[in-house]
Amino acid sequence: MVQPLTPAAGIVLPDPICMRYARFTGLVLLLLAFLAACAQPPREAIDAAKAAIEAAARDPDVPLYAPDALRAAEERLAALLAETAAQERKPALMRNYDRTAELASVAREAGNAARAEAAAAKQLAGVEAAQLIESAATALSAIEIKAGQARRLRGIKLDMPAVIASIVEARAMLETARADLASLAYASSRAKAAAAGARISALDEVLSEAMLIARKK
Repeated sequence: MVQPLTPAAGIVLPDPICMRYARFTGLVLLLLAFLAACAQPPREAIDAAKAAIEAAARDPDVPLYAPDALRAAEERLAALLAETAAQERKPALMRNYDRTAELASVAREAGNAARAEAAAAKQLAGVEAAQLIESAATALSAIEIKAGQARRLRGIKLDMPAVIASIVEARAMLETARADLASLAYASSRAKAAAAGARISALDEVLSEAMLIARKK
C-alpha cells in the first residue's frame, strides 16, 4: 500500500491559498503601477504647443497683423495648462489626459495658424499700401494743378500759403509711406498713405469750394 507523502521534518510546504493570494496581489500591484505610468501628461504635445505659441508671440509680424489670432492662441494655451494642472491635482489612478492631448493639439495649431494669418495679412497690407500710395500720388498731382488754377482766379478767398503748406506736407507723407513700403513696414506704409490721401481729399474740398464761390461772383 502506497503511503501519502509527508513533508520532511523542518520543511513547511506553502499554502496553495496563500500562493494564489500572493500572485493576485502581485498582479494587482503591477496593474496599478501600469495605470499610474499611463496616467502621465503628454509632455511632448504640451511642449510642442508651447513652442508654437511662443514662436508666434516672438514674431513681430504676428502682434501687428494678427493680434486676434495670437490672443486666441494664448487663450488655447491657458486652457491647456489649466486642464493639465487640474488632472495633476487628482490622485494618480483618477487622472485622464485625453482632454489634455486634445487641447495641446488645438493650441499648437492655433499658434501655427496665427503666424500663417500674420504672413497673409502682411502681404495684403503691402498690396493695399502700394495702391493707396499710387492713388494718393495721382490725387496730389491733380491738387497741384487745381491750386495753380485757384491762384489765378480773381477775388478768390483762399489762404494760399496754407494750401501750399498742406501740399508740401502731403508730399512728405507720401515719401515716408514709400520708404516704409520699401523697408517692408507695410502696416505703417498703409497708414501713412491713407492719411496722406485723407489730407489731399480734404484739401481738394477746400479748393473746390473756394473756386466755386469765386466763379459765382
